Formats: sequence, structure tokens, C-alpha cells
Amino acid sequence: MKDYYKILGLERSAKQIDIRRAYRQKARHLHPDVNKSETAHEDFIELTEAYQVLKSPRKKVRYDKILDLHLSGKTYTSEKKVNRRKRWESKVKNYAKQGRAKGDEYYGYSQSKFKKKNESSAFWDFLSFIGEIFGEILSGILTAGW
Repeated sequence: MKDYYKILGLERSAKQIDIRRAYRQKARHLHPDVNKSETAHEDFIELTEAYQVLKSPRKKVRYDKILDLHLSGKTYTSEKKVNRRKRWESKVKNYAKQGRAKGDEYYGYSQSKFKKKNESSAFWDFLSFIGEIFGEILSGILTAGW
């Protein structure tokens, strides 16, 4: 993981003014029009990426959390994702206690309701049969070179 503070040459306690000042100073030296080295373009892109993350207070806080976890050897999972997963697991457990039919309703359908909505499954069977025949005819035409 890239250390944006190191790229800008800052401490982690740097304020927004310091971040902007460091970015502008480094940008003057690393800009591809000024710096003719081969890596100037990549270095400037990296510098700009670091500035884009650290200039926004919200992104900076999130980046600091992720960086702390990365430095401690842990992986980052957003709180929103964890909470969503916990809610889903609790609903599934509750529906499992109530029986399979309730579990099916949780997933948005139950087999009996699905069949009632599509009363004639024979129609869908017929369409799939026609599709298979059409596929065989088409493959025969393509293999014959017509």
C-alpha cells in the first residue's frame, strides 16, 4: 500500500494547509513540463493521487484508518459492510427458526408463489424446446458452411 504522507514528505499529523503547500512545492519540481526525467510523469501522477486523497478530510480519515490496519497487518472491512452482513445473518437465522417457507420469502420469492404467477410452465417449456431446435438448426447451418 502506498504511503501518501511519505510521497508528499509529510507527517501524519499534517494539516490541510501543510498538505496543499507540500503538494504545490513538489508539483513544481515533478511536473513533466519542468522535469525531463523518464519517471517524471509517473511520479507526478502518484503525487496527484496522494494529494487527491489527503486534501479531503473525509478521505484522509478513511485513509488513516486503512493505513493503520495495513501497518498492523490486518485487513480493512468497512463498518457499513459489516453491519449489512450482520443484519442479513440475523434475518436468515430468524427465518430459519420460522421454517423454510419464510426463508424463501426473505429471498424475494417462494416456489408456490412463483408457480402461481407463471401459471403455465408448459409455455416456458415450449419456448426452451423451440430454442433448442433453433440452436441445432443454426449449428447445422454453420457447420455446413452455408
